[in-house]
Amino acid sequence: MPGYGGLTSATLDPCDGSEERFSSRTISLDNDGDDLYDSDDPDCAPANTAPVANAGPNQTVEAGSGGTASVTLNGSGSSDPDAGDSISSYSWSGPFGTATGVSPTVTLGEGTHTITLTVTDSDGASDTATVQVTVNAATPGNTPPTADAGPDQTVTADASETASVTLDGSGSSDPDAEDSIFSYSWSGPFGTATGVSPTVTLDVGTHSITLTVEDTNGDTGTDTVQVTVDSETPPPPPATGDLSVTPEDGAEDVPVMTTVMITTNESDENRSIAEPSDIATIVNHDTFTLEGEGDDIQCVSDGVVSGTIAYDDFHTTATFTPDCPLANDATYTATITPLADTQSALAEVFAWSFTTIEETPDSDDDGVEDGEDDEPEDDKEATPPKSKGKGKFKYRLRRHERAYLRKCRGISDTHYTINQTGKPVGYDFPDGLVDAEIHDVAQGETVDVELTFPEAVPEGSKVYMADADGFQEVPAVISGDTVTLTLSDADMGNGDVSPIGVAVPTATGGGSVDLSTDAAGGGCSVVGAGGGWKEAAGSYGLLFFVWLGLALRRRKPETGK
Repeated sequence: MPGYGGLTSATLDPCDGSEERFSSRTISLDNDGDDLYDSDDPDCAPANTAPVANAGPNQTVEAGSGGTASVTLNGSGSSDPDAGDSISSYSWSGPFGTATGVSPTVTLGEGTHTITLTVTDSDGASDTATVQVTVNAATPGNTPPTADAGPDQTVTADASETASVTLDGSGSSDPDAEDSIFSYSWSGPFGTATGVSPTVTLDVGTHSITLTVEDTNGDTGTDTVQVTVDSETPPPPPATGDLSVTPEDGAEDVPVMTTVMITTNESDENRSIAEPSDIATIVNHDTFTLEGEGDDIQCVSDGVVSGTIAYDDFHTTATFTPDCPLANDATYTATITPLADTQSALAEVFAWSFTTIEETPDSDDDGVEDGEDDEPEDDKEATPPKSKGKGKFKYRLRRHERAYLRKCRGISDTHYTINQTGKPVGYDFPDGLVDAEIHDVAQGETVDVELTFPEAVPEGSKVYMADADGFQEVPAVISGDTVTLTLSDADMGNGDVSPIGVAVPTATGGGSVDLSTDAAGGGCSVVGAGGGWKEAAGSYGLLFFVWLGLALRRRKPETGK
């Protein structure tokens, strides 16, 4: 043992733990013989201990809708045992690549993943640990059930003016394979009812009933059904007697060029048309409105359609002609409101509704949509609906290879664009007119136009051409239900053919037209020629059609369309 006089205490050598080290007061020793005092010798410092990595507990998470999950890792449990040392870096490795930090967030796909954490202390020593993260597939969420309250119903009340109605929710369903409908609840004027098909009691009227279905997960779905209970006894007719209307109340697929006709069944051909029961005192521009959807600035204002009102010679029928086509797939309501200070025999408001036909393509571009055209692929033939009543005309071009139709449609003979001057006395036009154009007929060529009616044209009928100056009779061949005209370029003058029509003779008399331009169809009343719509001389009434604006365009033959 090295001798150092005067030293009185000893400890083990911190360098190797074997040599004795003597120290007292301020004297330093060199116990390892390297010519460095122990207090300055780095080899005599305590040895570094590596840090301890802790990657946190294993995790199980659920993937989102994209099949992945965001997972936050946790290395906060890692430590360094050396008092003067600390962890300087955290490095994570896995299927996401690498990430750093104590608690990084990484994205993992479905499956089980092993992730390694490496921690390094300030002396460069390191340690690793792993954690297992399991990402399960997303659990599908519950889809609410679909309620089906069944089709609308119309029933008739019994003598007590009530009806027992069985509701039907059997069409309801739940799309989830492991789920089902737990309850059915109905609400309406009867209160509430439960079950798939309960029976309830309803008064006369139209009722909206709501079905709510709930599945086993507590989600719900609703649907409504409309139940109409009609009175056992039909309502009394207006004071004028029964009013017949066309289109009828509730009618569907009505042509957009329709007119609205109102007829009183108290017809008496021998009575004076000036009697208070005259249809003109019931239906006029002050009492009649037609309201519906759409907003055509040409003839619709705030939902009210403008047009003209015309009367037959006995004033038992009034015809309202809209100034423009109605909208497709729209519901219109016609209303007659009697005025207190007039001679109207109508006791109360009279209203009815109808729905126009849905819009469909016009494959041959002849002006008649495929839903109404019996020949939707043939532009030489069209079947436009009549504007008055029901039925169609058949309009065909013959003896010309290139000629084709455009803008074919049914319109009313009282449409505001038709000049009423010169209308033949003793003839009438309840079936309306036909408007069309004929194209690709060159100068000097002719084309036959063949028009077929739903029924045979009565004897004594005449063919008229109507232009800006009025109506003029023209030659044509009438055979059964078919009328044929041969049109040439010479007939057209500058190429435009004046409107043409067939008029059927009726009983003598004079009709009138209310040439209205306001929203309700009112205006001045112009009395002109025209007969009643009564059978006469073996005829069933008028079958009339006109091509308004029918045009044979003077041009060179086209090679294709």
